[in-house]
Amino acid sequence: MNRIRFQYQQIKHYVNILKKDEGVSNWYYFYAVLKITFNLPLMFFYSMRLKSYKRKHRIRRPIVHCYATCWNEVRILPFMVDHYSKFVDQFVFYDNYSDDGTLDYLQSYNQVELIQFDTSGTYDEQKLVEIRNNAWKKSRGKADLVIVCDVDELMYHEHMDDYIARSLKAGVTIFKPEGYNMISPIFPNYTKNSGLADQVRQGWPDPDFNKCLLFNPQRIIEMNFTAGSHYCYPWGIVKFNSDNSLKLLHYKYLGKEYLISRYQMYKARYSKSNYKLELGAQYLQDVDVIETDFKEKLNKAEPVIRL
Repeated sequence: MNRIRFQYQQIKHYVNILKKDEGVSNWYYFYAVLKITFNLPLMFFYSMRLKSYKRKHRIRRPIVHCYATCWNEVRILPFMVDHYSKFVDQFVFYDNYSDDGTLDYLQSYNQVELIQFDTSGTYDEQKLVEIRNNAWKKSRGKADLVIVCDVDELMYHEHMDDYIARSLKAGVTIFKPEGYNMISPIFPNYTKNSGLADQVRQGWPDPDFNKCLLFNPQRIIEMNFTAGSHYCYPWGIVKFNSDNSLKLLHYKYLGKEYLISRYQMYKARYSKSNYKLELGAQYLQDVDVIETDFKEKLNKAEPVIRL
């Protein structure tokens, strides 16, 4: 009963934030309370189903699923998949009809499920938000944790397996990492034994990437991600990690040429809805602005990872 009362206050807190920032009506608050109330039995059901599955298959470690959206990411995908394969059991990629070899690469992995979605050849952030807020729900009763990320976002901890196990034992349901933008003068060479976190260790703190992308799908009913997943307003049994040892490494600045090419690709696909809502406006910058910004960021970068 105390936990339910505590969660009621948590719901009220998050909905009040939404009402203040986005003008949500009182009906929204009423809907949140109802949804939490009716989903409490489902939380218990999915938790029991997961325990039963793990007991049947004698699995003692946490099961982790990763959900990611992608479009023409064949250069960085090998780094991402290798990084997460160390502690992720199943990948689900939502592909926006890539045509650069991304599909062939993903189809070569047994633990990858590939789902394509159509935006009529445009970059549509609203569609991506819809996927991030709903795709992970099919892991309920199947995984202890889910990651909902972009291909260039890597959750990093020096001892990830142990950290996850300890955090789950402590009742953590949502992980809030310290976010960093990572930078390299050139795009790194891919090898099986040298990942991005090994080769690109320089960057700078960026609070916009303190993104809650790792969480418990049984305990969380809705994440309510905003554009880019930079913010969220979760409903459910919400308990954050209490330390700052987990990092989210954002690998967009992998050489000036790579950065410019990605920006120009997204600029060419920029949708009308993005224009209207001013989403992803960074992709509309001129090349000289991107080059100047890259040079400034490269000069100020400091060690983030020390091996």
